[in-house]
Amino acid sequence: MQTDFALPPGYTIRDIRDRAERWMIYRLLILEREVEPCYSTTARILMHPYSPMTLTALVLLLLGLNALFSLNYILFYGLLLTGLILLGYVAFFQSWFLYNLFFGGNQKIAIALYQTQVVGAILMATRGNHSVLRGLYVAPNHRGRGIGSYLVHSLLRQVRRPIYLHAKPELQMFYARLGFVTTQHPSGYTMVLLRS
Repeated sequence: MQTDFALPPGYTIRDIRDRAERWMIYRLLILEREVEPCYSTTARILMHPYSPMTLTALVLLLLGLNALFSLNYILFYGLLLTGLILLGYVAFFQSWFLYNLFFGGNQKIAIALYQTQVVGAILMATRGNHSVLRGLYVAPNHRGRGIGSYLVHSLLRQVRRPIYLHAKPELQMFYARLGFVTTQHPSGYTMVLLRS
């Protein structure tokens, strides 16, 4: 396992302190991250702050069109039901994400700052007798400088239990350099770092 981490000048890593910093993480993860081609379109739409308002406007537009033009009964109710289901799904997904970011217990969040700007974040949650690395993100223009490795290492120093994660195949080498090994866990985790 690599243990010698040095941050470039101007960068700091620390635990999150307040809700304002949590909103900065939301902005980094959702609003800025959406420009990346590897970030799925579905997730980008589900998490965008305007999605619930847009879906609500479409449902209201559909209701107005029906009032004006008396749309086909089956078409109207099919579209209305689809719109309401999508709205509920988006609202649930966003509520779940924000709840976990702001109120989720048994979790540790650390951020990477470049001067005063949040440029990276890591989230680790406790689950019974193990921990789960739930998310790691570094802004694209700050990658390749060891920020991600340092974020992981900062939380590894605080945890003395096995740490599981679900790593995309293209990121498994990164986590392997930090000491994680592949595993077949019933919950679908692909890598683990066993702690003594």
